[in-house]
Amino acid sequence: MASVTLRQVAKRFGKAEPVLDGLDLDVRTGELLVLLGASGCGKSTTLRMVAGLEAPTSGDIEIDGRSVLRVAPSERGVAMVGQASTLYPHLTVRENLAFALRARKMPKGELAARVAEASDLLGLGTWLERKPGELSGGQRQRVALGRAVALRPAVWLLDEPLSHLDAPVRYSLRSELRGLHDSLGITTIYETHDQEEAMSLGDRMAVMAGGKVQQVCPPMEVYAKPQNRAVAVLVGSPPMNFLEGSVSESVRWEWERNGAISSDVPGSSAQTNFVLGFRPQAATLVREAATEIDWPARVASVGLLGEVADVGVALGSADGRDCVRTDAVVRMPAADAQGLVKGDPVSVRLDADRVCFFEPGEFGRRLASEP
Repeated sequence: MASVTLRQVAKRFGKAEPVLDGLDLDVRTGELLVLLGASGCGKSTTLRMVAGLEAPTSGDIEIDGRSVLRVAPSERGVAMVGQASTLYPHLTVRENLAFALRARKMPKGELAARVAEASDLLGLGTWLERKPGELSGGQRQRVALGRAVALRPAVWLLDEPLSHLDAPVRYSLRSELRGLHDSLGITTIYETHDQEEAMSLGDRMAVMAGGKVQQVCPPMEVYAKPQNRAVAVLVGSPPMNFLEGSVSESVRWEWERNGAISSDVPGSSAQTNFVLGFRPQAATLVREAATEIDWPARVASVGLLGEVADVGVALGSADGRDCVRTDAVVRMPAADAQGLVKGDPVSVRLDADRVCFFEPGEFGRRLASEP
């Protein structure tokens, strides 16, 4: 096991805009850290630089306190598993597990012991004499993971290893991966654009956007307290609702399209324009306004998703004709959504403790509530 540190790492390909621009990251010894970000944000590039397959344009990378910029990939103590299993098709599973070990001229006894250990951990025993073409996609990826386990690396780099698998297989392997990490304790960096995967797997989650790490903390803290709007966009399903408005003379925020919708703004700032954000799970639909803080609305759409329903609403609608747009989505029990149809008058009631205010812009910071 080893820690991994990236300091002010930048990466530029040719004359294009930098993929990474001053990225800082500390991965603790033995933890499973998930890199979450949209496609193209530099997650895979970050892993490839840690592995030594790419060189940073500037900055430094340390493994266990030692700079590895001049260290060959084979000497860094890392093992990387990518999206495709990349097994040797002409070799059996046993031979694939042993290939890298044999290349390192490992004694036969130790080689056999490591192959057996990896086989037991990943449940590969019945496939050892098969070739990759005889295995399913999930089985091949399990073999690729076993090959990395057999190397006993100090750092494990997983580059969206489940992204090409069917949903049931992906879910099953995700649980196995978490269990495998817990039993081995290998420092692991796992990158994905799938927020559900990130939330369920990581000890901590590093959210990447704009060439930098925007926030690093436990997944539920990222979900509940996004540091800025870019983080809030990436984490949460359905996505967070955003409404642009401004602070009135009464020190209350009012939606720019309908002054009847307002809310208290926490903290203090010289800014007068703010974006109000709330998750679909942080709102409740009521058939009639019960208090003065309820927001009038009309139903724009109803999507039933098993035990829950996502109800789109047009806020502040005076009549049923203006229900084409969806200003916000409210997630609620499917039973409570029964009978709702487009155009129905409803009210939106927010959980005040779960409302966020952001400064304008893609990376507008979240205003922290006063203690």
